Amino acid sequence: MNFVLCSCIIGIFIIVLIVVNFRNKPKKTKFSLDKDEDKIKIDTFSNIIVSRIKIYRSIGYAFRGNHYLKLGKYSDALHDLLESIRLVQLPAINMGLMGELFCEVNEYNRAFKYYSKAVSFKPKSSTTHLSLGLFYFRTKEYNKAIESFNTSLKCKNNKRNKKIIYASLGVTYIKLKEYDKASETLSKSWDIEPGNYSACVGYANLHRINGDFLLAKDYALKAINQNAHEYGFYKILAEINLMENNYIDFYKNFKIFLDRKFFNFDYEYIKDSIYDKVRDEDEFKSLIEKKIENIILFNDLDCFIDDDKLLSYKRYKKQKNIYYIKIISLLLLIILAILSITKLYKMGKS
Repeated sequence: MNFVLCSCIIGIFIIVLIVVNFRNKPKKTKFSLDKDEDKIKIDTFSNIIVSRIKIYRSIGYAFRGNHYLKLGKYSDALHDLLESIRLVQLPAINMGLMGELFCEVNEYNRAFKYYSKAVSFKPKSSTTHLSLGLFYFRTKEYNKAIESFNTSLKCKNNKRNKKIIYASLGVTYIKLKEYDKASETLSKSWDIEPGNYSACVGYANLHRINGDFLLAKDYALKAINQNAHEYGFYKILAEINLMENNYIDFYKNFKIFLDRKFFNFDYEYIKDSIYDKVRDEDEFKSLIEKKIENIILFNDLDCFIDDDKLLSYKRYKKQKNIYYIKIISLLLLIILAILSITKLYKMGKS
């Protein structure tokens, strides 16, 4: 009888624990340049990492690491993402974020390892294919990017993922100068959530190319309002300023772009012929030179990361097996608790 009662109590306790933890799961927060808001968000993520549940701690470190990355706090971001993966390998979360970090410091080969491993670990995940597609977009392999985005669409998706995938397809088609396809996929993203950040990216670029500067500015500003840490839109605004021969606002927006682009600099950014208007100006050259002088590459940090250990499939498989064992054990305890309660109830009636 004592065993029955203990099993019953354990089962009920586990159920309550799960409910409480899920009820306290933090909502996704928006990024802001306001220092007080940033502190609140970092404190929120810091509260998650003290959870007794290992996977929650891993998610907390991943979210906080991502926020540090947006703030340009590279060492803090690296520490948190490493700690997150060491706790639990989450292909759709921390492995993708580590890939993004490596992209930021021009370590594209290492970034590809994390993105491709994430896909191989979770081949049916929409998020892992989306992340790989975004990697291919960054490395200018646009056809591969489209293939990954389309694969992502075939997986099980929520509305948030779908709007990002369609918008990403739109931006990629713009790069390929297939503007009709770009407009079609961007409209699908917009239909899912009008005014969403990802669609604004595409529309700002599309209207800039079509010469509709007012609309391009409008979409760029809408996106900036949604994500104050974004830097790409200041580059778009700067290019529009150049087209309008507004050099004062050009230098203002281009400097913001360079200041918020914390890590690398690619001369591809200024390859467009529109930059011929300022390419030989001392002020422009000075901005570029100062940026290049301040670039921090991964090797400058004197940090060793054992990628093979972090990306071990053997460890991931063991992690999954332990997870399934815990779930099965939990279900058995719950079933046992229910049977025990039923048995006690019948005994009480008799």
